[in-house]
Amino acid sequence: MLAKFLSRFFGTPIPMKIPKKYIISRSLDVMTPQIPLNVNKYIVFKHYTGNEILYTLKDVDKLKPGEISSALLELGLRKGISETYDWMTHPCLNKTIEYIKSRSGQYTSRVLTSIAKALHRLRIKDQEVWDVLKKDILRTITSIEPIGLAYCFSSFVNKGYKIFYEELLLILPVHIFHMNPQDILNIMKGLEIEGIPADDIYKEHIYPTIKEKINDFNIAQLNILKADLEKRSDFPEEIKALIEKMVNRKINKRNVLTFGGGMKYSIKSKSLQSALDKNP
Repeated sequence: MLAKFLSRFFGTPIPMKIPKKYIISRSLDVMTPQIPLNVNKYIVFKHYTGNEILYTLKDVDKLKPGEISSALLELGLRKGISETYDWMTHPCLNKTIEYIKSRSGQYTSRVLTSIAKALHRLRIKDQEVWDVLKKDILRTITSIEPIGLAYCFSSFVNKGYKIFYEELLLILPVHIFHMNPQDILNIMKGLEIEGIPADDIYKEHIYPTIKEKINDFNIAQLNILKADLEKRSDFPEEIKALIEKMVNRKINKRNVLTFGGGMKYSIKSKSLQSALDKNP
């Protein structure tokens, strides 16, 4: 009202009413900060020492299932422990195994097969934990991975699970083509130790897969493969000749590469020496 009165009698202009504009910006929203979730926070034990891994396993109930399997796998790779050492006498590992027994039913197939591989490395002979792992691996066998299946063949040897191996052989044809050479060797070694001939599996799946993936084997693996297959009566001459041919080819290739590297070093040394002779 005062503005209209002044405008009428004194010619004072009426001030314009400028509306306020509000801009919503998520980047300036300081009232509700977005805190990122640590969903990928994961302990990597690759560079841990054996004592550091054992110290971490003291609080095994605070670790994720994948962290437990990773810790045990890495612990089995650490050097300096006698092969006759009984890991069950160590309080941290004993606590971990008891925890696995109580929680095994909640683990995925990948965790279960990794734990089986790790306990085999650590030479754990507790029959109860192996019974629990076998039962839960069969429970999750529909989601088992090729490497996990190979872990089972090499980990459950000499534990009295021949029927378990027969269950594994039923699904082997589905996964064998996706396995690497070491996985195939683990399967063959497990069948050999358990005394399972598996003639049909060899004829229909293992031999064709070896023929298809022969180039993926290194020289050491090819020699192991040949030695294992020579123990069988159905070892095809075609596969034997193929293995020998591949071994010779890889040895020749390695020699050529070694000779080439030596020549390069020799030429470089001679060039350096000649340069020093010219500029003493």
